[in-house]
Amino acid sequence: MDAPTTKVLDCSVQFGRQAGDCSRIGFLKSHIKGAQYLDLEGLRDQSTELPFMMPNEAQFINHMKALGVRMTDRVVCYDSGGMQFWGYRAAWMLQAMGHPQAQVLDGGFQKWTTEGKAVESTDADAKDEDFNYKYDAAKGQTLE
Repeated sequence: MDAPTTKVLDCSVQFGRQAGDCSRIGFLKSHIKGAQYLDLEGLRDQSTELPFMMPNEAQFINHMKALGVRMTDRVVCYDSGGMQFWGYRAAWMLQAMGHPQAQVLDGGFQKWTTEGKAVESTDADAKDEDFNYKYDAAKGQTLE
């Protein structure tokens, strides 16, 4: 897991979440050391209202570039749920797009933390309220 050519992706998604139950904020608070967050809610076919549809190649490639995930990397996917549904989803997407080394972490984040393995926090104090942006139309007008 510590090899420079191994990329670890937290693929957690909170379905039907309540306020304060955000997978990205959960990632900021605690994740496997060195992991990056793969936003599966954003990485989807943008031409449909249906959630979690396979994105097109260009969108997928742009996401992988942003994360620095190369075809030569070993990719380990996990999520914070008990069944690893989203970790499997991410690994399947990588495989469908031709990635030769996409795997799912056995037991996911729950097993990892139960075994006392290394985790880190990017922002332990993050909460939904920290991101309550509101558009102000008066300030959003274009300048001439």
